[in-house]
Amino acid sequence: MNSRTQARRIPEVEPRIDYVQCDGLVVMKMVKHCHEESLNNMDVAQGALLGLVVQNRLEITNCFPFPKNDEIMDEEEYQLAMMRRLRWVNVDHFHVGWYQSADVGNFLNVSLLESQYHYQTSIEESVVLIYDTAKSARGFLTLKAYRLTPQAIQMYKEGEFTPEALRTLKIGYENLFIEIPVVIKNSNLTNIMMSELEEMIPEEEGTKYLDLGTATVLENQLRCMMDRVDELNQEAMKFNRYQQLVVRQQQEKNRLLAKRAQENAARAAKDEPPLPDDDINKLMRPVPVPPRLNPMIVAGQINTYRESGTAELSIVAGEVLTVMRDNVGDGWCEGFNQSGKSGLFPAAYVQVVEAAASMSSAMTSSQQSSGDYWDDDWDDDSEVGQTQAYVPNQQQQQQQHTIQLTQEHSTIDYGDAFSMQTIHSVIPERPMPNIPKKNNKFSTLIKSGEDSFLSGIRIPTISESEKIYVEEVEGGHCRWVPKGESYNCVVTSPKKESKLKGLKSFIVYQLTPTFNNIQVSRRYKHFDWLHERLEEKYCFIPIPPLPDKQISGRYEKQFIENRRTQLQEFVDYVCRHPVLARSRVWEHFITCTDEKRWKAGKRLAEKDEVIGVNYFNAIQCPESSLDAIKVEIQTDAYSKFISGLDPVVKNFMAMAVDQTKKNLVLYKREFQKISQSFTALSHALEVDDSSRGRLTHALKVTGEAYNDIGKLYEEQPKFDWEPLADKFHIYRGIISNFPDVISIHKSAVQKRKDCERLVSEHKMEPQQLRELSHRTDIIARALLAEESHIQTEQEIYINQAMKTHLTEQITFYQKIVDKLREALNAYEG
Repeated sequence: MNSRTQARRIPEVEPRIDYVQCDGLVVMKMVKHCHEESLNNMDVAQGALLGLVVQNRLEITNCFPFPKNDEIMDEEEYQLAMMRRLRWVNVDHFHVGWYQSADVGNFLNVSLLESQYHYQTSIEESVVLIYDTAKSARGFLTLKAYRLTPQAIQMYKEGEFTPEALRTLKIGYENLFIEIPVVIKNSNLTNIMMSELEEMIPEEEGTKYLDLGTATVLENQLRCMMDRVDELNQEAMKFNRYQQLVVRQQQEKNRLLAKRAQENAARAAKDEPPLPDDDINKLMRPVPVPPRLNPMIVAGQINTYRESGTAELSIVAGEVLTVMRDNVGDGWCEGFNQSGKSGLFPAAYVQVVEAAASMSSAMTSSQQSSGDYWDDDWDDDSEVGQTQAYVPNQQQQQQQHTIQLTQEHSTIDYGDAFSMQTIHSVIPERPMPNIPKKNNKFSTLIKSGEDSFLSGIRIPTISESEKIYVEEVEGGHCRWVPKGESYNCVVTSPKKESKLKGLKSFIVYQLTPTFNNIQVSRRYKHFDWLHERLEEKYCFIPIPPLPDKQISGRYEKQFIENRRTQLQEFVDYVCRHPVLARSRVWEHFITCTDEKRWKAGKRLAEKDEVIGVNYFNAIQCPESSLDAIKVEIQTDAYSKFISGLDPVVKNFMAMAVDQTKKNLVLYKREFQKISQSFTALSHALEVDDSSRGRLTHALKVTGEAYNDIGKLYEEQPKFDWEPLADKFHIYRGIISNFPDVISIHKSAVQKRKDCERLVSEHKMEPQQLRELSHRTDIIARALLAEESHIQTEQEIYINQAMKTHLTEQITFYQKIVDKLREALNAYEG
């Protein structure tokens, strides 16, 4: 964008503008224009600002958008016509700047710098207003005014962007612009109307029009930041090449000068005049220095993305904050610090300073009076830790709170690490637990007392229902003996629910086992608790993994359905396992509907002593001894098989995920391009009257066919690649956990070898060795039984998954063939 007015002399002293006063209706016009451009074609919205300078303030009283490129009227003529008509109706028509939209705080680029330079050198007091559509859509009106600094104007005036020139001017991306405070002024009638609207529309109703999610914003921001980092890397490579050329040129020059010195020495010996060095200097022309303006701007863009985040406020321990809203969603509060900077911060990391005592009592009373949700840490739907919620009374919700950060968290810049919290009010000081780590089977064995089991000390009482049986089959293989009839359990109907009067939201999944068809409701937090109990209890069985925990976007429809599918895979595997399917904690999980019985069963499971290595006492095996050498060879072979299989399955999963992404974006876009080309050809041929008819119609049909094929690619992953990835997510988790199971057997074998040495040294009774060997055989048979179960799973269910995948692929490509055949018939018909 170039200036449309005559250039003026650059003043030696910058005009004094303390602040920009913008009319409220002007702001609404800018907001409307910027959001329309952003929604329609993702273009940058730009327009002219009109007003006048009054003493030390710039008053903006009107604005109008610049015409689009596809409009007939020239942009300069359009602006002149607009200002002429505004003058006719006695409206301020003096050009005082321009405005532009931005996304997530990033507006710095070469085009904006050049445009503002032309404006500011032509109109001394002109400013550029930047309106951020992304931040404003999330509830933060972001409107800022900027002017170029004298250093930036001098830089553009000289036209030198070399490192030396920038260093001389002491200019960087942080001092290209000066931010001017913006004041929005409304008329008295407008203020009265806004006051009435505020009473008519509660704040809670207004927030539903905002985009308070963080997933899309974070994704776009990180993608843009990565693009800018790549661009900065390219600029760095250019400068490195320049430095290499300079060094090579200097080396070549030194070589030529040394050679010329030798020639002159030889000529001097012959009393001949020396040759001049000027021709060498003329030959070695200076390497052009790459301009450093673009790298400086890219660095500024990266810094803007880093600072903007999702409108979060950087906070430090002990800092006092003022809360403006304590219920903006996803466990975040809105407020400002003592420096006046405003933004979002996590409610879990602050406490009310003046109301700590009353808060504690309020929390206690609210927990005691609430009987519609489970106790302990089950009230939190967070996927990072358990933080106890507190419900403020109505007075506390209506007034602003001054809060202080807890000392446990020191200095933290909150980007997105805790955006998943669902606490909607300020809570008392309490440390934040880390993500629970996966139990290590071998450490569980040690803690539970390996020596106690192998030595037969402190054998717990095992009920009949807890006993599990292993039988030997042909070929010396072992397998789990199934108990009872097989059954399935269906995970359906995920829905969003809330409690504490809507302050806490969570997703509930319905589980229905086929043996009773009674539906129970469970949250992801319950599945996580179940997974911990199963890992703790069955150290000899690799427990299938749960879906990965999510930082943000947990209430998006696509994510919820994908999680439901992965939970179904987890449930299916547990139902198929002969031991896990009959576990008391699992049966309690899928059958209990009564709150009191649920709490009692939960506490009973957490206090269970028959866990880890102690559960080997519940395994009933044949009394015959195993061939220790044969078992050891078989176990080592399977361990090597698992080690080789793990990276292959990992790569297979990565391939499935990559194919899903390509179907959703890349392949769809490519076929849309093909469709557009055929459609454009059809439109071009329509210009010729003799070409109308069957050919143009057939080309249109072909374009539509390719467009439909692109849509088929977009919809296909949920039928083939995503189910396959979900199946291998379970399979890979089993494989990655199995080495821990093998390590238990290796530890027991090593213990038996140590005891055999003690017997040979007459330091241990042979009867004790026989009993220890029998218990080692129990561990070995459990390992062999689990190996057989995994082999059965891979032979039957992975085979079935592959057949389903290929069937869907055949159906998919058949649909493509049908679409292409329809296009072919259009040419032949």
